[in-house]
Amino acid sequence: MADRKITNFFQHLARKSPDPVSSDPSDCSDSDFPDPRQQPGPSGKNNSSSDSEFEFPDSDQETSQVSPPDVDSSDSDQHQLKTIKKHLTSDMHKMSSSARDPSQLSIGSAVEKASEKTKAAFSVALKTVFWLAKEEIANRKFKPLLEFLRHLGVTEAQDLIKGGNARYDSPHIFNELLLSLSDSIKKNMTIALKNSPFVGIGVDESTDRSQEKHLVVVIRYIAVSGEVVTSFLQCVEVRDGTSKTLYSAVHKTLASYKVPIRKVVGLGTDGASAVASDINGLNGLITADNPYCIFVHCVCHRLNLAVSQASQKVKEMQALRMTIAAIYNFIQLSPKKLQMFKDIASLMDISTLTFKRLYEIRWLSMGQCVKSIIRNYAPLIVLASQEADDGDPVASGLYQQLTSYKCLALLHLAGDVLTATNHLSMAFQKNDISFATVRTRIQDCLDTLDGFKTQPGFFLEELEKELDENDGNFHGESINFQATRGDNGQDQGEIFKQVRNNFLGHLEKNIHSRFPDVELLEAMQIFEPAAYPDNSNALTIWGNNHLQTLLNHFGKQQESRDGYMFDPLVDADQCKGEFLPFKRLVYRNLTEVDTDTYITPTKLMERLFHKKDPHGNRSIYKGMFSLMSLCMCVMVGNAEAERIFSCQNRIKSSLRSLLTIDHLDQLMRVSYNHSTLEDFPFNEALNLFKPGKRRL
Repeated sequence: MADRKITNFFQHLARKSPDPVSSDPSDCSDSDFPDPRQQPGPSGKNNSSSDSEFEFPDSDQETSQVSPPDVDSSDSDQHQLKTIKKHLTSDMHKMSSSARDPSQLSIGSAVEKASEKTKAAFSVALKTVFWLAKEEIANRKFKPLLEFLRHLGVTEAQDLIKGGNARYDSPHIFNELLLSLSDSIKKNMTIALKNSPFVGIGVDESTDRSQEKHLVVVIRYIAVSGEVVTSFLQCVEVRDGTSKTLYSAVHKTLASYKVPIRKVVGLGTDGASAVASDINGLNGLITADNPYCIFVHCVCHRLNLAVSQASQKVKEMQALRMTIAAIYNFIQLSPKKLQMFKDIASLMDISTLTFKRLYEIRWLSMGQCVKSIIRNYAPLIVLASQEADDGDPVASGLYQQLTSYKCLALLHLAGDVLTATNHLSMAFQKNDISFATVRTRIQDCLDTLDGFKTQPGFFLEELEKELDENDGNFHGESINFQATRGDNGQDQGEIFKQVRNNFLGHLEKNIHSRFPDVELLEAMQIFEPAAYPDNSNALTIWGNNHLQTLLNHFGKQQESRDGYMFDPLVDADQCKGEFLPFKRLVYRNLTEVDTDTYITPTKLMERLFHKKDPHGNRSIYKGMFSLMSLCMCVMVGNAEAERIFSCQNRIKSSLRSLLTIDHLDQLMRVSYNHSTLEDFPFNEALNLFKPGKRRL
């Protein structure tokens, strides 16, 4: 290895043009090793006559072998000493001593300095690739960015130019540097997953811009610090969406990270039939290998389905959805009308919101649409009135709808309802959400919705207040309260109350059906600080039934559907013995420091079971640590996979549609990684970069 480094170093010197006037010791050029024969002597001329002192015989020239004479050793020593003293007083020695540059490096030091110089240059190249991938900028900007760094005087970027075509700014070099960054992340992830007692996975499918079907695998694990981490694992291409194809892709992904399927305790999905079926779906295939794995239908998807299906069962809410979609098309799809709307809002000195498109599959889109219409109502109704007067039939229909009390009241009711459900959805999308908190948040939402049956929410209250104060006018427009065709002569106020109770009833029923009381998941509240009793004396019996529920699943042997027996994941007797002191430990750590706010289960995990905890809680509560780790690894929602697909679509844009799946996976891994330029292990990535036969 040392010989190769020295050889590369001298090859590097041979490629560099000599610069006799250079005195920079960091520049490993020929000027670092001055030839004493080229130094001027006392007469101002070069002492080229001394070349004979340094000449070596040619390889093909015969050399005579002269045997040393037989002399006495003491005489030989005296002769050598005399010769050395004579040389010290010679002109040649004085010239050589005066010619030596104090900054001149030895061969070993020069090799080491050249190696450090090359390492620093490639470190800059790695950081450049990392920044481009992190910012999701096209790969072709690698070379221009390096040129810009050289222009700014970054010497390490200049050092990448080794001469000729060896510039290290080609797309091929970019790909190799990107691979080393990705491999470094995968290597650290493999180590982290090995140290985690259990893991949970989430999977989701999507189609990219090239109509390729992709599967994203997300993983949740316990870090050494005790932190519950949810991270991107792999993006793989799948030929179809069948359960066997998905199972094969998941199995290969876990195997590449050396994660046995026995370690997977949770599977989170969007509820598609190819995944959710416990017989032939991905869920059934995984539980055949590991009966302890819990299948979870993403809470965000369930909530979205509950809201959308409730509105589909009420025809008035269906009509409201059509009105919302028509408003977007009327304004946003017409540059002329959009500019007119902005001009009217400017004249009225009203701050507006952008009208949003209504998407069935997006969890928050309906709430954002309603909020924008309520905020923009005043300039919107003026524009609709003007366009209706000019004979626009769409504007005329929208004007009638927006001045109808029933439609206007339902719009504001939807604003109140969707504010509550969207708040719940946002809470479910947090990475630290656990099953122990789901039931409490759902019940709070149900109580809010039940209250809307008799008491108006914020938006509806504002509507009714302005109508009362302005004799039935809203933002200067007269609102129609009269019965319309199809209302059977009923006042619009009475119809609104009926529709309100009908819609809220369906919504509450759907939420109850979508979030049934699952005993196993409910039992995880023993790790939820907010669920603990106020009185410490109640800890003795509190939660014992929940612990038994968990141990009935995880603390007993389980038989797979193929007849194989699996050993329990936790020691039931050990957990029972540790449970009471563990509850007292949790009770002492219920809240944040100096506040009355309850900490989340994930924060509790980190506080109690940090690897460097001086109390050694991992060893003291070994059974409860395993049980809590298991429960924390079960994924409640699949929002992380949705975020990763958003990352995929940003990277593989219409201008980068030719990205291969391997290249896309690497770019996504670096982009989604939480490391920064300051803390990413670039030295480790540099060691993984294999330059091969290159001019370094």
